[in-house]
Formats: sequence, C-alpha cells, structure tokens
Amino acid sequence: VWVALKRLDLNDRVTALREVHIPRGTKMTTVRQILAHSFRLDTAQLTFKKSMIGTNVSLQIRNSRGCLIPLNSCIPVNSKQPYVLEVAKYFQHSARPRSTAIHKSLKSRLQGIVRRIERLEELLPQIKQKQHDRMIKDIELLTRSIFFIKECRWQSHAAGKECLNEHHSG
Repeated sequence: VWVALKRLDLNDRVTALREVHIPRGTKMTTVRQILAHSFRLDTAQLTFKKSMIGTNVSLQIRNSRGCLIPLNSCIPVNSKQPYVLEVAKYFQHSARPRSTAIHKSLKSRLQGIVRRIERLEELLPQIKQKQHDRMIKDIELLTRSIFFIKECRWQSHAAGKECLNEHHSG
C-alpha cells in the first residue's frame, strides 16, 4: 500500500511517501503500529481515530478523494494514488474559545432573557385573571346574542303564523 504522510500538526504538507506492507488478517493495533513505525512516528504520542489510547496527536488515513478509510488489515491495495496518512493534534480544527467580549455580550443577553422570564412569572396571576375576565365577557356577549337571535326567530315565527291565518280566513 502506498501511503503519503501529511503532518497537519506541523505544517500541513506531505513530508514522506512510503510503500507499507500490511499483511492480510493482521490485527488493527498491529496495523497502526506498522504505519507508525514505517514513518518513524512516536507511538507514545499517538492516538488513532476512534480510539482513546494516546493524548497528543491522532492518525487517520484518507483515499485520493479525501474519504476516511478504516485503519485495519483490509485496506485495498493502491497503485495510482497514495493514501494520505494524516497526523493531527487533538481538537486542532475545533474553534478557539470565544473572546471575553463575546462572552460578556452573551452573558448580558442571557441575563436579559432571565429577567423577562421572571417578570412574566410575576405577572402570570394577573394575566390569568385578565384572561378569565375576558372569557366571562365573551360568554355574556354570546349569551345575549343567542337570546336576541332566539327572540327574533320567535317573533318572525309568530308573525308568520298570523300572516298565514289572515290568508286562510280571507
């Protein structure tokens, strides 16, 4: 397997190209040790992707398209493009902690939101009372409207009967 070493922890350049022989059926830890020894990497500092063995840097291998490949004995043989073995510091590509100005701004915004929530909690009984009063008013208005509609229907029904009686008697 052709492998190029890329030290992201140092300078982001490919520093070495080697042919590494990985026998079929080799255990995963042995494959990792073979890669580390082939490029003379300090195994005490290494931790491999998806493993928490070391603490300083991690190893991961990518194909020519930049896709991660599992570090095991089933790495396909390549002849045209070398795989890239990347050495990176842990959390190297993570964002730096926020500045104090942003921290203060976020803290003041959070405090403002907390104050607004506290104010709403204080006003909650009044809000519930206003909502109850409004509902009572709406119910009274609907009751009056229903009574008025019933009255109109009754009057129109009574007037319709009188009208019918006049037509039959004449």
